[in-house]
Amino acid sequence: MRFVEFTSHFSYLKNCHDGFTKGGCGTRWSARGNCSIIRAVPARDNSSDSHPPADNIANDELRVEDCSPSENSAAATLESLQMNPDLCKYCRKMCDNWPNPQDPEPHIVEEHHGSEKELQESAKKGCSICSLYLKVPFGRDRLFSINGRSWARKLDSTMTSAGASIESRAPGRALLTRHGYRRDGPYILVLYTPEPSLEGETSHVQGPYYHIRERILFPYRKPELEAILSADATRTTFDGLSTSNLWYKLCETTHQKCRSSVYSTFRPTRLVDLTATKPVLRTSPNFESDCKYATLSHCWGFTQYAVLTGDVLLNYHDEIPEAAISTTFKDAMTVAKYFGYRYIWIDSLCIIQDSEDDWRQESALMSKLYSNSGLNISAAGAKDGSVGCFFAREDNWLEIVSTISRGTRARYIVLDDNFESKLLDNMPLMRRGWALQERILAPRTIHFAKNQLFWECNEFHACESLPDGYQHEGSITRLGDDTPASEDLSVWQAIVLSYSFGELTDSKDKLVAISGLAQAVQSDLLGSYVAGLWRNGIESQLPWYMYGGHKHRPDDYRAPTWSWASVDGPISVSNRKPEQVFIRVHDVVIENATEGNIYGQIVSGSLSLTCKILLFGEVINFEHEISENMSGILITLRMDGGEFHAVFWPDSIQDEIPKDGVAAYVYVVPMILDKCYGLQGIFITPTGLVPGQYRRIGYFRSIDLPSDSDSDFNSDSALDHDLKGFREIILAEKLNVSDDAYARIITDEDGKLQRIIDIV
Repeated sequence: MRFVEFTSHFSYLKNCHDGFTKGGCGTRWSARGNCSIIRAVPARDNSSDSHPPADNIANDELRVEDCSPSENSAAATLESLQMNPDLCKYCRKMCDNWPNPQDPEPHIVEEHHGSEKELQESAKKGCSICSLYLKVPFGRDRLFSINGRSWARKLDSTMTSAGASIESRAPGRALLTRHGYRRDGPYILVLYTPEPSLEGETSHVQGPYYHIRERILFPYRKPELEAILSADATRTTFDGLSTSNLWYKLCETTHQKCRSSVYSTFRPTRLVDLTATKPVLRTSPNFESDCKYATLSHCWGFTQYAVLTGDVLLNYHDEIPEAAISTTFKDAMTVAKYFGYRYIWIDSLCIIQDSEDDWRQESALMSKLYSNSGLNISAAGAKDGSVGCFFAREDNWLEIVSTISRGTRARYIVLDDNFESKLLDNMPLMRRGWALQERILAPRTIHFAKNQLFWECNEFHACESLPDGYQHEGSITRLGDDTPASEDLSVWQAIVLSYSFGELTDSKDKLVAISGLAQAVQSDLLGSYVAGLWRNGIESQLPWYMYGGHKHRPDDYRAPTWSWASVDGPISVSNRKPEQVFIRVHDVVIENATEGNIYGQIVSGSLSLTCKILLFGEVINFEHEISENMSGILITLRMDGGEFHAVFWPDSIQDEIPKDGVAAYVYVVPMILDKCYGLQGIFITPTGLVPGQYRRIGYFRSIDLPSDSDSDFNSDSALDHDLKGFREIILAEKLNVSDDAYARIITDEDGKLQRIIDIV
């Protein structure tokens, strides 16, 4: 019998955005849903600073502690968990063998319930740990196979590579180990229960599904903050302002990275003055010398409010009308004044909305405007202006449990390990494209989410449940001054990935809404900015792809097809350094909508590409999609007298190749060869306007299927043979297109012919 065994690495369970296991080579597909982890943060009793004893913990007792009156509501929230000593035999054994926290890598692994039904029955009988498991959603793992060949490593080998293993179709397994490297750090409690493959998916699924439930127990080291965590005292998120004031004072007085940009000489064009009886609009010459200001990030939504226009500009200098001040604006003004700010910047009140010139001028200042904000107020939970910043909390917004062992008590605040993602990143504001740069550029931000307040600054992340801070894990939220210049491109690609998930009310803002971040990231190492990409090393940035479903290309032009900004929806681009590059960008020509503003809207763009290889192929066969959330399609491509397989990701619905049996013809541009992801490139089609001019229609990848050997191509399978042949054509630089397929052919300084195509 094989047991689960983990080291302290668990990052492989999370953040796999594009279906590939991060950090590993080969073609390792994962269609796993998000794992759910609960963090339980010990808020220890003043009478004891010790960890639970390493042996015989609590004599198996996990229960709601005898709380003080202020903690009664928190205890009541866990009534349904049936906290009592009646642990099931599996949980009892686990508690009897609680690891010693002094061990370098303490961990135990025990057999556990093998099905959801068994877990539910155990919880009904009173097992408190099984009840805790059931309280959160579960993640799922499954494996795909195509044509009898696995497109993922088996679950046991995948997990072994990360320091763990689990036997296929085994009983459930529970493990308890340390989460992270700190000896005094938290524990993680993990449960795996198998589930049979779903009916109708047997041809695509190899092995069972696995339900994954995880909880993390965090040491909590600041008893003086326990009053803040009283659920009775914080019935609405407005009550969290006192906690956020502690964060603000800590940041303002001790965080050098957060103070450096706030004292710039930059002044916004307009600000809302909050000192008068009613808010009024001030212009730059009329600001006081110490012009500290707050900013607001919010969703416009579909509720209409009055906005600043050219004909009412002078009126706003006397008084901003009530019709222009939404509930969200009122709450934001309250927060700004609470923190001592006289001024606040709000887009609809500080930008002339019916002036294209003013909008372009102000949008070009976004980087400076948010970077110099003293405090960014994020109305994260509000879908529109009618909602506001403050929310009534549910009674169980804060959960507290405790363990008791030989008279020693430790209290734990229970949180999902993905709590930041679920409680903050899933809020309405975070789906707004503009919000990303506002969040990243501001030195400090308070997020008013529905459940609680979150704090982000350049040196610290915290929330009301974890007021003394937590380690941020997830998408990029800060630009660090200490980031090496060599990582600038990786930082930008991470930003683009996050940004691609956002939504924009006006499609033409695609490049504008990220322009502030582009200005902040720009460096000599990156070179000039061209339609969302950087000129230096642009060859490795061109093979981006769409995943998670396709949309129509926007009707209004906003970027050339070779730019990710030309499409809507999540995109991905590898930040790995390619082993071989088969293209060279000869020239890039961009016409900007505003002269001198290379970061804003563009009118047109053309990329001249020198190709080592340009192939012409006929797509003759389609297989099913590789993954329900990847949108990659296994295709058969006939070219140069042979048939080859590749995976194709179309850029949009218009670019999808028909699947009705009619052959489709494409030009194939191999771009890079990567050790992990194989050969990558794009499919293009002629525009029909100018000879040698093309538009991009999608991305392709030739994928080496996993084998039992380290060699990429040592299998006798027909599919492996075809992929090997595809690559051999590329590496041999065999051409099967005539010279008239190119825009021009030039002779370089070494006397070699350079064949160039234009992509628009």
